[in-house]
Amino acid sequence: MRPSYLGVLVVLMLILVTVTFPAEGAGELSEGFDLDGPAFGRLLLEAFPQTDFQLGLLVGYTRPGVILDTVGLNAAPVGAWAMLVDGEGHITFQVYAPELQSPWRADSGWHVMRSTQAVAPGRPGIITLTVRGLDIELSVELGAPQKLRLGRPLSGESVWVGDFPGDNHWGEEFNIHPAMTGRLMVSLKRLAPTPSPTEAPPTPPPTPPTSPVTISATEPGDDLAVVAAGVEAALKAGDLEAVLALTHPSRREALGVALAASVDDMPKLGEWLAGRKLASQTEAQAEYEVTVEEALLCVQFAESEGKWWLLSL
Repeated sequence: MRPSYLGVLVVLMLILVTVTFPAEGAGELSEGFDLDGPAFGRLLLEAFPQTDFQLGLLVGYTRPGVILDTVGLNAAPVGAWAMLVDGEGHITFQVYAPELQSPWRADSGWHVMRSTQAVAPGRPGIITLTVRGLDIELSVELGAPQKLRLGRPLSGESVWVGDFPGDNHWGEEFNIHPAMTGRLMVSLKRLAPTPSPTEAPPTPPPTPPTSPVTISATEPGDDLAVVAAGVEAALKAGDLEAVLALTHPSRREALGVALAASVDDMPKLGEWLAGRKLASQTEAQAEYEVTVEEALLCVQFAESEGKWWLLSL
């Protein structure tokens, strides 16, 4: 029995997250969670890496709250951290290091990075946390990345999805169950260790020349409606190269892998895209709403260097 087209779309989104990260290092995990309320809590990893990793999240929340946590309300060890989505949809990543100074340091000793880009409720948002050596970078969608040089590794403690389980003794007068509500896909990949200052980095092998990519006559342009129509036509024709030619370069490889795994479904994807309605548009981003099997989903486009590109399906 073939999966529903809504199911195909969900699979596409999950693939986008799991293939967005560099190929170096062994993958630690790739797992999905359905956070059904503020008391939802699951162990993600018993001993989380302290450094040299990339954590990718696909977040679709209906109620803001804690996404990942290592300490809850308890006294925090140095290097403890948490990630949350706040009431305005901004993503925060906070690390406890009271002896260190940074532009993000609060009086409490927590260093709190807050994304420039917000994620709207019910809209899947891609979050990337990269830790190389002592440098931390938080990226949300196409917003400007936030950076912090912490000066020490993270704690390496266990990481929990949603509600940290050790807060019940605080009592109901405290916010002991703060998990977000919604869906979450987590992908963790270890990165090659950063060379020490006295250690010369290895010389990379020469990059072989690549063959030119054949691009369809349909190309990105300055008219959003025309580009959206081009994506629709390319999907209906099952023309993967034409779809990728209209896709933002940062998402092209991931979307190519996802669509290649479901080429037979591309014409049907084009059919539901034909019923799109423009939900929002700014100078740099736009969202179309589409209805698939009675579910309301969004297709995102982004403007870059004077041209509109497909950002996500």
